[in-house]
Amino acid sequence: MKLFLRKTGGQGLMLQGKLDVNEMPEPLASKTQEMLRSKKLAKAKRMKDQQMMPDCQEYELTLLNNNHVSKHFKISDSSNEPDVLDWLDELMSQIMVNKLDRANQS
Repeated sequence: MKLFLRKTGGQGLMLQGKLDVNEMPEPLASKTQEMLRSKKLAKAKRMKDQQMMPDCQEYELTLLNNNHVSKHFKISDSSNEPDVLDWLDELMSQIMVNKLDRANQS
């Protein structure tokens, strides 16, 4: 399974990238499988849209199976599910590490 994650907001900064669960470091892959099975992600998704603060960040997580969208979640950092937000930040960190690794190999 592949994930596409986009993080927007803050001071106009947008970060995005793809991850393949099978290519993640083991601790993150296990945590990802756990989060995708838990109800926390769905609860974070269902939060009512709040008026966006200027520094509010929003995550868009898209699950891809065979390059087709299977699920899509929009979660703001005002969510009441801090575990989900921490996990999304870990995913974004891994995306940035992967991009740096590819840049250094070029």
